[in-house]
Amino acid sequence: MSAREYLQQHKIQYTIEREEVVTYLMENLTHPTADEVYRGLKLMDSSVSRATVFNTLKTLAEHHAVSTLLIEEGVIRYDISTKPHAHFRCSRCGRIADVVVNSNASFCLPEGYSACNISYVIVGRCPECQEK
Repeated sequence: MSAREYLQQHKIQYTIEREEVVTYLMENLTHPTADEVYRGLKLMDSSVSRATVFNTLKTLAEHHAVSTLLIEEGVIRYDISTKPHAHFRCSRCGRIADVVVNSNASFCLPEGYSACNISYVIVGRCPECQEK
């Protein structure tokens, strides 16, 4: 699916800047921060402003076109994959990888509570850091 189609699917008005941000997220499945998206686009000679990147990511999140991740304290990361899955963060190098969660994972919330987001974060060492 193209970035333009992705925006249409999520009923988000098309702009070239939004297309650039979505394309970056589709091509860089590293769970980047807004600053990382901005720097990555600048390396690709994009003229998109930092404010536009932040505003676009906010719009994408509001339309459930991206997931916001709070894997590290005070750091918001963005994930183009909105399907249920967990994340693994390497405690040594900081790499973040997607982890498949089987369909048997379930919770029993206390009476009267409702969940709007469930996040799984597994912390450990990636294969490269284990070898070092």
